Amino acid sequence: MRRSLWRLSQADELPKDQTFSLFLNPLFLGDFMSFLAQRSIIRTATLFLTASWIIGCGDDGSSTDTTGIEVIVANGGLNTTETGGTASFVIRLLAAPSADVMVPLSSSDETEGLVTPAELTFTIDDWSAPQMVTATGVDDDIQDGTVVYLAQLGAAMSSDENYSGLDAEDVSIENIDDETAGITVSPTSGLTTTEGGGSDTFSIVLNSQPQTDTEVIVAVSSSNPAEGTAVPTSVTFTDENWDSPQVVTVTGQDDGEADGNVVYSIETAPAESGDSNYTGLDAADVEVTNTTRTM
Repeated sequence: MRRSLWRLSQADELPKDQTFSLFLNPLFLGDFMSFLAQRSIIRTATLFLTASWIIGCGDDGSSTDTTGIEVIVANGGLNTTETGGTASFVIRLLAAPSADVMVPLSSSDETEGLVTPAELTFTIDDWSAPQMVTATGVDDDIQDGTVVYLAQLGAAMSSDENYSGLDAEDVSIENIDDETAGITVSPTSGLTTTEGGGSDTFSIVLNSQPQTDTEVIVAVSSSNPAEGTAVPTSVTFTDENWDSPQVVTVTGQDDGEADGNVVYSIETAPAESGDSNYTGLDAADVEVTNTTRTM
């Protein structure tokens, strides 16, 4: 049988008693192995394959396919994660070139995902071998939900005029967010002040970066100013200082009464912000004990 490169579409049949070389997209290897387990390809069999499978047979390696660049993506699309999760797809040529073919690759948004390698080169010797591209998610510190970016395939560069300038379709990828807006107060209990003016401290910090050019303001106040006060009375976070804890100092007050140790709270108000993820978030209050002056 004359060697040629060809693809089996749904409901095509393998001729009897023929030997075939299979060049498989690794994304679908598990599916193909399952297929082999259910059927014998030595006898005539009906294959249900997609365009992702490249089937070759015979002797000379020539191609009957039309010149082109094919992008092969697994069913269900591609997802990366902000924790560094990756996704891969495959690129292959549809016909033998007369010279090397270089396909440049890049990310449309490197704050969401990186694409490697920066280019793929298909030679006249290895042109039929599919080559893999990997996208890696990038963490941007902002609660921005799932963001779509593109693995961009630039126009092919080659001295083969059939391939020169061919621009394959870009690949859409979703980068899954890992941030959740929140305000952390620490500690929230165990603080002690004294009626003699003794003080204690706690800190406030954001869990994720707010949107650019917005502020997150958290006001603090005492539930019983006669027992203790807090300074400053508010803290402000921006996209530049959001992850730097800000310290609040609580100072005991002498109310002039023999009332023993008194428990009070430093209360945090719901946040004010131009970032909808932070607007209205109400951080934990802080429990403080003001110890009485020893007479």
